[in-house]
Amino acid sequence: PRTSYLNFTSIALFRGTHMKNRLICQCYNIYTKDIEEEIKNGTGTYKDLVDKTRIGIMCSACCRDTENVFNTLKEQYEKHK
Repeated sequence: PRTSYLNFTSIALFRGTHMKNRLICQCYNIYTKDIEEEIKNGTGTYKDLVDKTRIGIMCSACCRDTENVFNTLKEQYEKHK
């Protein structure tokens, strides 16, 4: 079988922080891996991610970071798809 290129743990740095399963949204306990899974399952936009996971809805403290993480992971996925 073809090896999946959707291994985002190879992303070394994002804003100076390693993205290997970093906690993104404390309110809903959503990690980088959860966002990766959503991308694998067809989530195409940040709005779709919010609609599916409710990330950033409760306190909105993570919204800016979440959108940046989503866009970075989505870009990596598209490059290696």
